[in-house]
Amino acid sequence: MSSILQQRQPPGSLRLGSIVTGVDIGTHSAKLVVRRWSGGCWRIVGASCLRLSPTARANAAELARTLRPWLREQGEAGRRDLVCSLPSELVDYEAVPITPEDGDNLAHCAEESMRQLLGDETSLAAFDYWCAVSAGKHAPTTLHLAWTASDFAAQLASSLTKDGWRVLAIDAPFTSAACAAADPNKSTLAVDIGGGQASLIWSRGGVAEYVRNRVPFAARSATDELSEAMGIRATAAEELLASWGLGDSAEAVGQPLEVAVTKHLAGWLGKLNFELGRTIQYLQLLHGGSAVAEIVLCGGGACVRGLSRWLESRINLPVRRADLPSGWHWHAAEPYSPLYAQAVALTRYGDHQ
Repeated sequence: MSSILQQRQPPGSLRLGSIVTGVDIGTHSAKLVVRRWSGGCWRIVGASCLRLSPTARANAAELARTLRPWLREQGEAGRRDLVCSLPSELVDYEAVPITPEDGDNLAHCAEESMRQLLGDETSLAAFDYWCAVSAGKHAPTTLHLAWTASDFAAQLASSLTKDGWRVLAIDAPFTSAACAAADPNKSTLAVDIGGGQASLIWSRGGVAEYVRNRVPFAARSATDELSEAMGIRATAAEELLASWGLGDSAEAVGQPLEVAVTKHLAGWLGKLNFELGRTIQYLQLLHGGSAVAEIVLCGGGACVRGLSRWLESRINLPVRRADLPSGWHWHAAEPYSPLYAQAVALTRYGDHQ
C-alpha cells in the first residue's frame, strides 16, 4: 500500500475542483464511485458495481484485466485520479503497543515492528501505519499496522497506470470503513459485512483505534443462505433481502414474507449479533460503558433491509447504515446503498496524499 495514514489531513480538507474515483475491491465485487465538486458541494456523479470471480481476487494480473475495461467504460475525460482498497483477505492487521519514546519516530518503530512480525518476509510486504491518542492519554500507546503483498499491490497499480490512471493510494478496507462511519462527535463501531465474515472497526473521528479483521461468523452470505433455504436463485434472494428484508414475529400481521426471511436467516443473524456483542463488551470493559455511541453498517450485508432495526432491538445501541458524508449529494444513475459507502470514503483520501 502506498500511503502513510497518520500523515493524512482531516477528510474535510479537500481541494476544490478535483475529480477522484474511488474503487472498493471487495470479496465478491468491486464498487466504484466518482466524486466531483460542483455547485458549491461535493457530488457523486457516477457509480457502478462489478462482480468478481474468485480467481480474479487472488491474482493481481487477472484482477487488473477484469478491472481495466470496466474502469474505461465508467471513466470520462479528466477522471484519472484513483484510490482503491484491496479485498480484506489480502490485507493483514496488527496492533502493537508503543511507548511515548517510540512516538518520536513512528516510521522507524513501524519498520522494526514489521520485521518482528514477518521476519525475513518483511521485504515482500507493503505496509501502512497509523496511531491515535486515546482519551485521557497525552501520547499514542498503540501503533496500528496494515500490510499486503508488495508484488500484488505493485502489479495492480502498474497495470492501472498503463491505462492512464494516476493511482494515489491502495488502502486497507478497514480504514475506509472507519472513514465511512466517521462522526467527529461520536465513537463509532463500523461493521463491514461481506459474505459470512465481518470486519469490526472502532474509531473516533474516522481514525481506527481497534480492529477485528475478517471475523468469520457464518459459512456463507445472507443471500446464499436464503437462496438455499427458499430454493430460489441467488439474484432473486438478493432482491428479496434488499426490497423486503427482515421482520419480527411480533409484526407478522401483513408481513409474512419478512418474517419468513428472518426465520430462514436466524442462524446467520444470531452469529452476527453474537460477534457484535462480544466486540461491544470488550470495548466497554476497556473504555467504559459509553465507549460505543453508534454502530454503522457498510458492505454488501448492510443492504439487507431491516438489519439495522433488527440489531438495534437486541444490542440496545443506535444502529444505522452508512450514509453519504454531510453536505454531499448523490447524482449517479445507480441508487445509493451502503454497498458504496467505502468507495465514497476512498475518494475523501485522494486530495491529500
